Amino acid sequence: MNQESGQDLTWFFDEVYRSANVFDYAVERVESAPISTRGYVEPAPGAPLEFSEAGEPSGYRTTVVVRRIGEARFPVDVLVRFDNGEEVRERWDGQARWQPFVYEKPARVESAQVDPDRVLLLDVDYTNNSVTLAPQADAAADRWTLKWMVWLQDLLMTYSFFV
Repeated sequence: MNQESGQDLTWFFDEVYRSANVFDYAVERVESAPISTRGYVEPAPGAPLEFSEAGEPSGYRTTVVVRRIGEARFPVDVLVRFDNGEEVRERWDGQARWQPFVYEKPARVESAQVDPDRVLLLDVDYTNNSVTLAPQADAAADRWTLKWMVWLQDLLMTYSFFV
Protein backbone atom coordinates (compact mmCIF):
# COMPACT_ATOMS: atom_id res chain seq x y z
CA MET A 1 0.00 0.00 0.00
CA ASN A 2 1.54 3.25 -1.04
CA GLN A 3 1.39 6.32 1.09
CA GLU A 4 -0.80 8.26 -1.32
CA SER A 5 -3.69 5.77 -1.19
CA GLY A 6 -3.41 5.68 2.62
CA GLN A 7 -4.00 9.43 2.76
CA ASP A 8 -7.13 9.07 0.63
CA LEU A 9 -8.90 7.20 3.45
CA THR A 10 -7.81 9.51 6.26
CA TRP A 11 -11.23 11.19 6.30
CA PHE A 12 -12.90 7.81 6.80
CA PHE A 13 -10.69 6.78 9.71
CA ASP A 14 -11.12 10.21 11.28
CA GLU A 15 -14.91 9.79 11.15
CA VAL A 16 -15.03 6.18 12.34
CA TYR A 17 -12.13 5.61 14.72
CA ARG A 18 -10.93 9.01 15.90
CA SER A 19 -14.25 10.55 16.90
CA ALA A 20 -17.45 9.76 18.74
CA ASN A 21 -19.64 10.88 15.83
CA VAL A 22 -22.51 8.66 14.71
CA PHE A 23 -23.80 7.96 11.21
CA ASP A 24 -27.49 8.59 10.65
CA TYR A 25 -29.06 9.50 7.33
CA ALA A 26 -32.80 9.94 6.77
CA VAL A 27 -35.39 10.81 4.17
CA GLU A 28 -36.81 14.01 5.62
CA ARG A 29 -39.58 14.81 3.14
CA VAL A 30 -41.11 13.45 -0.08
CA GLU A 31 -43.63 15.48 -2.06
CA SER A 32 -45.09 15.09 -5.52
CA ALA A 33 -47.32 17.92 -6.81
CA PRO A 34 -48.96 18.23 -10.23
CA ILE A 35 -47.48 20.79 -12.61
CA SER A 36 -50.16 22.73 -14.41
CA THR A 37 -49.28 25.00 -17.27
CA ARG A 38 -51.14 28.22 -18.00
CA GLY A 39 -50.50 29.79 -21.36
CA TYR A 40 -49.54 28.45 -24.73
CA VAL A 41 -48.88 24.73 -24.80
CA GLU A 42 -48.08 22.27 -27.54
CA PRO A 43 -50.63 19.44 -27.15
CA ALA A 44 -48.64 17.05 -29.32
CA PRO A 45 -45.25 17.23 -31.01
CA GLY A 46 -45.63 19.24 -34.21
CA ALA A 47 -49.19 20.38 -33.41
CA PRO A 48 -50.06 24.08 -33.38
CA LEU A 49 -49.89 25.90 -30.06
CA GLU A 50 -53.07 26.21 -28.04
CA PHE A 51 -53.85 28.53 -25.15
CA SER A 52 -54.62 26.69 -21.94
CA GLU A 53 -56.31 28.74 -19.21
CA ALA A 54 -56.60 26.29 -16.32
CA GLY A 55 -54.13 23.83 -17.66
CA GLU A 56 -54.20 20.13 -17.18
CA PRO A 57 -51.35 18.60 -15.24
CA SER A 58 -48.48 17.99 -17.62
CA GLY A 59 -46.52 16.01 -15.06
CA TYR A 60 -45.41 16.14 -11.46
CA ARG A 61 -42.76 18.10 -9.62
CA THR A 62 -41.23 15.77 -7.09
CA THR A 63 -39.10 16.99 -4.20
CA VAL A 64 -37.10 14.56 -2.08
CA VAL A 65 -35.17 15.98 0.87
CA VAL A 66 -32.57 13.78 2.53
CA ARG A 67 -30.88 14.73 5.77
CA ARG A 68 -27.75 13.90 7.69
CA ILE A 69 -28.84 13.65 11.33
CA GLY A 70 -25.58 12.37 12.80
CA GLU A 71 -22.32 14.26 12.79
CA ALA A 72 -20.30 11.71 10.82
CA ARG A 73 -20.11 12.17 7.04
CA PHE A 74 -20.11 9.44 4.41
CA PRO A 75 -21.16 9.43 0.75
CA VAL A 76 -24.45 7.57 0.19
CA ASP A 77 -26.82 6.76 -2.65
CA VAL A 78 -30.41 7.97 -2.82
CA LEU A 79 -32.92 5.83 -4.73
CA VAL A 80 -36.19 7.42 -5.89
CA ARG A 81 -38.91 5.20 -7.39
CA PHE A 82 -41.80 6.53 -9.46
CA ASP A 83 -45.19 4.88 -9.95
CA ASN A 84 -44.48 4.14 -13.62
CA GLY A 85 -41.61 1.84 -12.60
CA GLU A 86 -38.81 4.32 -13.29
CA GLU A 87 -35.98 4.50 -10.76
CA VAL A 88 -33.48 7.31 -10.32
CA ARG A 89 -30.31 6.77 -8.31
CA GLU A 90 -28.42 9.84 -7.09
CA ARG A 91 -25.04 10.05 -5.37
CA TRP A 92 -24.88 12.37 -2.35
CA ASP A 93 -21.52 13.20 -0.80
CA GLY A 94 -23.16 13.63 2.63
CA GLN A 95 -21.20 16.77 3.48
CA ALA A 96 -24.16 19.15 3.78
CA ARG A 97 -26.71 18.82 6.58
CA TRP A 98 -29.51 18.26 4.07
CA GLN A 99 -29.84 17.89 0.30
CA PRO A 100 -32.91 18.39 -1.91
CA PHE A 101 -33.43 16.45 -5.14
CA VAL A 102 -36.05 17.88 -7.51
CA TYR A 103 -37.50 16.03 -10.50
CA GLU A 104 -40.07 16.96 -13.13
CA LYS A 105 -41.45 13.70 -14.46
CA PRO A 106 -44.74 12.47 -15.95
CA ALA A 107 -45.21 10.08 -12.99
CA ARG A 108 -45.68 10.61 -9.25
CA VAL A 109 -43.11 9.51 -6.72
CA GLU A 110 -43.73 6.19 -5.05
CA SER A 111 -40.84 5.94 -2.56
CA ALA A 112 -37.43 7.32 -1.67
CA GLN A 113 -34.61 5.56 0.14
CA VAL A 114 -31.21 6.61 1.45
CA ASP A 115 -28.47 3.98 1.17
CA PRO A 116 -30.68 1.37 -0.56
CA ASP A 117 -27.84 -1.18 -0.75
CA ARG A 118 -27.03 -0.78 2.98
CA VAL A 119 -23.41 0.04 2.30
CA LEU A 120 -23.18 2.16 5.44
CA LEU A 121 -23.45 -0.53 8.14
CA LEU A 122 -22.69 2.00 10.88
CA ASP A 123 -26.01 3.84 10.40
CA VAL A 124 -27.62 3.89 13.85
CA ASP A 125 -31.27 4.07 12.69
CA TYR A 126 -32.39 2.23 9.56
CA THR A 127 -36.07 2.98 10.21
CA ASN A 128 -35.76 6.55 8.92
CA ASN A 129 -33.87 5.63 5.72
CA SER A 130 -36.96 5.30 3.52
CA VAL A 131 -40.37 6.84 2.95
CA THR A 132 -43.21 5.36 0.92
CA LEU A 133 -46.16 7.53 -0.06
CA ALA A 134 -48.56 4.62 -0.56
CA PRO A 135 -49.64 3.16 2.78
CA GLN A 136 -48.22 -0.30 3.41
CA ALA A 137 -50.32 -1.19 6.48
CA ASP A 138 -52.32 -3.95 4.77
CA ALA A 139 -49.22 -5.71 3.45
CA ALA A 140 -47.54 -5.49 6.86
CA ALA A 141 -50.65 -6.83 8.62
CA ASP A 142 -50.87 -9.74 6.18
CA ARG A 143 -47.22 -10.59 6.66
CA TRP A 144 -47.44 -10.56 10.47
CA THR A 145 -50.66 -12.59 10.40
CA LEU A 146 -49.04 -15.26 8.25
CA LYS A 147 -45.98 -15.38 10.53
CA TRP A 148 -48.20 -15.84 13.60
CA MET A 149 -50.22 -18.54 11.85
CA VAL A 150 -47.06 -20.50 11.02
CA TRP A 151 -45.84 -20.10 14.59
CA LEU A 152 -49.20 -21.29 15.97
CA GLN A 153 -49.25 -24.26 13.59
CA ASP A 154 -45.74 -25.27 14.67
CA LEU A 155 -46.74 -24.95 18.32
CA LEU A 156 -49.83 -27.10 17.89
CA MET A 157 -47.92 -29.74 15.91
CA THR A 158 -45.27 -29.88 18.60
CA TYR A 159 -47.96 -30.19 21.30
CA SER A 160 -49.74 -32.97 19.38
CA PHE A 161 -46.49 -34.93 19.20
CA PHE A 162 -46.33 -35.17 23.00
CA VAL A 163 -50.03 -35.93 23.54
